[in-house]
Amino acid sequence: MLRLIAASVVAGVAASWVGGLPAVRPHVEFSKQRLARYLDLAGLALESSTEGRRTHLASIERVAEFPDGTPIRSLARSVGMLWITITDATGTSVNYQCTATVIAPAILITNHHCLETKAASDTIRLEFWADHLVSTAVSFAVEPTPLEQDAQLDYALLRITAAPGTSFPAPLPRLVFRAASPGERLMILHHSATQPLQVTRTRCRADTTTATSERDVRHTCATRPGSSGALVLTEEDHAVVGLHRARRIRDDSVPGVATSVKALLGKSSLLRSLAIAGSTSATTRQWLRH
Repeated sequence: MLRLIAASVVAGVAASWVGGLPAVRPHVEFSKQRLARYLDLAGLALESSTEGRRTHLASIERVAEFPDGTPIRSLARSVGMLWITITDATGTSVNYQCTATVIAPAILITNHHCLETKAASDTIRLEFWADHLVSTAVSFAVEPTPLEQDAQLDYALLRITAAPGTSFPAPLPRLVFRAASPGERLMILHHSATQPLQVTRTRCRADTTTATSERDVRHTCATRPGSSGALVLTEEDHAVVGLHRARRIRDDSVPGVATSVKALLGKSSLLRSLAIAGSTSATTRQWLRH
């Protein structure tokens, strides 16, 4: 019943707004802000249902649908699918995928758990699929031994290898690290469910109560298996605020969890050096050195 009421509110208010007719009661004019409030309330009611989770996941957009030259297409050049093949001692192989981002020439960041094997005797083979916007991609080999890694913070830095004369994928056009403000609008570029590159922006925010956690950034951005290892960016200035590592489905929301940049910079000397190089603030550079 709650789902029907919520759906009716959405349909009625939206139709009234678009058609220019009175909404809910005659002679009442709704502003865009009031319309958004009704849609948010209806969304919260729907969110507790299976249909609501499907609606939330439907907010994921395909990057290929954005025109060339847009900021999202510029960011997309640095994000790719990490194709992982693990072979055990019997020769049996298993494939799965994560997301990885080029943050410096020939250097990727992803989740540590994407590289975990069940036994020490298992071998792992990594490929980075760049420019995978539709049915094609450019494949690069990746060295399986990380430059840096930490299981607790769930991050790994990897090196791309390329044939002589082959250009490496471009790093993020602007690598800036900062904390997310509670409720701040975010975005994630990711390869969920083995699909070509996607972006989540709609209903994608830092959690209003735990965004300033020392270790974690919780967010409301829709993700699926395969999204692990994607950077969490601010929508306004595309600053890096975290590294997405998990999603948790609860009755009242679909929160994601990322490792905060503060935790990552506190552990990684390489990320810290990149942050210092990318910062325009002398105070920030001094803080990062300590």
